[in-house]
Amino acid sequence: MPGGGVKNGAIPEQSLRQELSEEGGLELTSAAKLLAVFLNQRASSREYVLLYKCNVRQRKKVTSLEIREGKFFDINGLPTDIDRPTLKHISETISGYFSSAVW
Repeated sequence: MPGGGVKNGAIPEQSLRQELSEEGGLELTSAAKLLAVFLNQRASSREYVLLYKCNVRQRKKVTSLEIREGKFFDINGLPTDIDRPTLKHISETISGYFSSAVW
């Protein structure tokens, strides 16, 4: 799940496109749909996480110190070492039901 900050004055969808490209070598193939907005209290009392559903295509292979490895997985074949919070976010995204407004 690529992610990153939105700089002051930036439009969130522009930041989404940048993070998809930088972290996954991905490009949007249609408009992104905003699914949910969460408060990220661990970062600050003013930081929010915007969760989008996107249709993408692979543009390039990413080589970066920030990204060790990137792969696509079938939802029924996710790696067994995914941390619990990430798995929760994936499950909630699929179901469309979010148990909390806090990330």
